[in-house]
Amino acid sequence: MATNNATEQSLTKKVWNLATTLAGQGIGFTDYITQLTYLLFLKMDAENVEMFGEESAIPTGYQWNWSSNTKRH
Repeated sequence: MATNNATEQSLTKKVWNLATTLAGQGIGFTDYITQLTYLLFLKMDAENVEMFGEESAIPTGYQWNWSSNTKRH
């Protein structure tokens, strides 16, 4: 149970960090909510593949891969 809570808190923190970044770039609330919803959808698909061995519903090249998609400058 503690692991789920820690994972939930980590995800919540990431979502708020993304929201803050997008809002800081002048992107409107309704626009960044749409983007964050899409990111969560991709993450959920990846977890279904990883945890349950299901086939991804997302085409290759568009699937969640947080570590390779994030670039730090």
